[in-house]
Amino acid sequence: MDHQLKLEIGAPKKGSVKVPVSVLDDDKTIHTDRIDPALAADRTRFIENVREKSKGLSEEQVSRLEADLMACSSPAFQPQASMPPELPDPVAVRDQLLPELDKRNEQRLSRMPPAVVSEARQLLREPRLIERLIATAGDLGLIGEEDLFLTLYLVGTSRLLPEPLAAVVQGLSSSGKSFVLNLAADLFPPGSVLKATDITPQAIYYGPPGHLIHVFVVGGEQPRGIGDDQGSERTRALREMISEGAISKLVPPRDDGVGQSGYVFQPGPIAYADTTTNTSLHPEDANRRLLLAADGSKEQTKRLNHGSMRSVSARQREHLKQVMHALQLLLRRVEVRIPFEHEIGSRLPDHPPEIRRVKNQLLNLIRAIALLHQYQRCESPQHGTVIEARIEDYHVARRLLVAPMGLALGTGLSTATIRFGRELWGAFNDKKFSTTDATRKKLSVGSKQQILHHLNALTDAGLCELVSRGLSQSPSSWRMLSDPEEPRADWLPKIEDIQADLAGTQHPTHGTDESCASGSPAERDPGMPEDSLDEDSRQERLP
Repeated sequence: MDHQLKLEIGAPKKGSVKVPVSVLDDDKTIHTDRIDPALAADRTRFIENVREKSKGLSEEQVSRLEADLMACSSPAFQPQASMPPELPDPVAVRDQLLPELDKRNEQRLSRMPPAVVSEARQLLREPRLIERLIATAGDLGLIGEEDLFLTLYLVGTSRLLPEPLAAVVQGLSSSGKSFVLNLAADLFPPGSVLKATDITPQAIYYGPPGHLIHVFVVGGEQPRGIGDDQGSERTRALREMISEGAISKLVPPRDDGVGQSGYVFQPGPIAYADTTTNTSLHPEDANRRLLLAADGSKEQTKRLNHGSMRSVSARQREHLKQVMHALQLLLRRVEVRIPFEHEIGSRLPDHPPEIRRVKNQLLNLIRAIALLHQYQRCESPQHGTVIEARIEDYHVARRLLVAPMGLALGTGLSTATIRFGRELWGAFNDKKFSTTDATRKKLSVGSKQQILHHLNALTDAGLCELVSRGLSQSPSSWRMLSDPEEPRADWLPKIEDIQADLAGTQHPTHGTDESCASGSPAERDPGMPEDSLDEDSRQERLP
């Protein structure tokens, strides 16, 4: 053995001076040990072990090993480690994984009964598709909350967009928010939805590569305290996935010094929704989500108490879910163009700065609505097909977002809290009242716990004050400072204004060869009622 052996030095464990040392001959490891190169005894023992395992070791080779080990003991010595790999390109990784994911979805679709797939395909071509979706939700147990259900369903459908939506549903315990969210999630097939009661800070990083691409992730109820710094750390990875469409982190080598630093990378994008009883959210979370509210009104309680579930058998319910699953599997990742995007942007206010975020949410909801109607815009849509949004898509989006966007740019109070505050103002004006007085008025909120929940939120917003704290048998006294205004984004451009702007410009109504875009941007879908674009009517009908 007269050729030179190769010496490899690893990194020491934390707090240790010993390093892993290996001797290789033609890339074959002869001996490995953990030693302190500065100690002569460790070096001698290491070389003797190499002599024993490698017969015929020459004195020259021994001298070289001794010199190399001595060099390792120098304070200037740094173990040679290769640089960590470059951060993967999210788009390239996603494009590489998508064919396999598409194949898996096609296999799921092929395993479904042909009659179910055919029914789903017909439903996608139904002009009253949204009304049919809401009716299906009614068959599955939805009573009231049609707008909340539809918004959450569209958030889930936006998973197929390059920038999906995210939402949080605020409401008191037992307000039905989790039921509505879970009902919407149940209409998405396995592989397209991920339901998790709790998502730990690290869980989102680990899993099969690509398992979150274009998935509707449904979280449980946010734990209390999520608005503090600890909550911010808890949801950081989730926020990054929602806003950036991918997450990554650099991890160190193993404790034994083997390997090198590297990236844990998980591509998206995801659509996301969860619920909370918290009256306030961490600002970084609130900035990335649609703020939705469960209906805690007395009228909704009456609907639930006096209403009854439709007479639908368990077999029929399962069939309806299968059709809904097939419907989602038939949808393609089409590219949605909004011919009136400029007209919307030009009519939005310039202040506050949050308007920029609100605009993106509005446009992405329009895209989600158009994506859902892709079979009515194109005979046979494929991934990458270009379709155009229509004015009725904006009509639906505006109707659904007037309250949430008013909430997002208003006091930050939930709709239920503002409704209760207005009831208190009507009952007591600016006079003092106690929680007992509020209970006797039989307002929309009846329990003392819920009343205190809303009063504390109103006080934090500067709309109410605590006059005196309760002592012994005497309840606390409160006073309303002003009448809370219902948060409504009436600054969203009206349909007729957008139509008037469009009438003064010419937009291409057909795309390029790969596009299925057709029809005027202001053209109504077949069967849409003549008065459905009337903004003066609060009882607007959905297309």
